[in-house]
Amino acid sequence: MTPRTEPKPNIAAARRSTAVEVDAMTQRTDADALFNQFVSIDLSNRKAKAAVEAVIGKGRARFGNGDYGVLTAVGETDDDGYPVTVTVTLRDDTGAQVPGVPYAALAPAVAGRR
Repeated sequence: MTPRTEPKPNIAAARRSTAVEVDAMTQRTDADALFNQFVSIDLSNRKAKAAVEAVIGKGRARFGNGDYGVLTAVGETDDDGYPVTVTVTLRDDTGAQVPGVPYAALAPAVAGRR
């Protein structure tokens, strides 16, 4: 009889499939937006503006409306599990949840804007 061997787990694949919720321990730079923290949305990014306007209405995304919120969920991820798109809950009169916002279009909110 030959001994039964179990297949080795694919650690790299498991890491890729796990979404990273960026916090102080996993952020790559100080410019990374952190989960459950206030963020600014760069509305000059066409994909970010389109995602916001898809929820609050075309032409309504501008400075002071749809450009500020809280990073609440991971959408798509890259091979490392780092977010590519996220969901942001807006902190304006709508309070809408906006899925599909590019993570690259977010930055930590400036102090005093809360």
